[in-house]
Amino acid sequence: VDAPPPSNPRVDDEPTAASVDGTQDGTGDAVPNKPVRKSVPIVEEDSSDEDEEEVTSHEQVSLTPAMDPAEAAETAKDRGNASFKLGDFKAAEAAYTDAISLVPTSAPYHANRAATRLKLGDHVNALADATAALAIDPNHTKARHRRAMALAKLGRHEEASSEYDSVEKAYPGHAGVKSEARAAREAAESARLEKEKTDVAERAKAAAVAEEEGVGAPTSPSASSA
Repeated sequence: VDAPPPSNPRVDDEPTAASVDGTQDGTGDAVPNKPVRKSVPIVEEDSSDEDEEEVTSHEQVSLTPAMDPAEAAETAKDRGNASFKLGDFKAAEAAYTDAISLVPTSAPYHANRAATRLKLGDHVNALADATAALAIDPNHTKARHRRAMALAKLGRHEEASSEYDSVEKAYPGHAGVKSEARAAREAAESARLEKEKTDVAERAKAAAVAEEEGVGAPTSPSASSA
């Protein structure tokens, strides 16, 4: 999709970084080395070059023991993609879970479920999924982006900032990513300064207590026995 989506996308629009405002509140991904206003699907696209018929929620294909596990996993992933596009994130999560149970070594399946869990506000498990995807494929940039977003949501701003260093390199010039990265770094700096302030206050309090106890305590064994 070359033009940015409308501010209120229809349920059948492809979910994109632009459609979720390009901030840490959404789960859209940037597009590497493309103009800023390009929009990006949040879910993985099939690696095959062949066109496939879209599976909608009304055309779900049941997974049967006779199906090849890889084929069944792709069927589940397609079902998850369709549910995600319709905004049914619980159904999408369940479908991606089916896909992962069949092919647990697929980085895109874990990355897709991470995106869905970010939408559901399940930041702990979104982080786990994004981390799992990166363990399988360290170069999976969408997973790294989602990991950064989950870390930021969990208040782990220093770690989020570190992840955004890599994400920004993959998506140079992307306004949404730059905004997210800037917010993470500002939050990390704010947390650092607050911690320093708290540490100084605690040291001052400890020093005051020690001084008070020192004044009231005997200065030497001879003084205490006198």
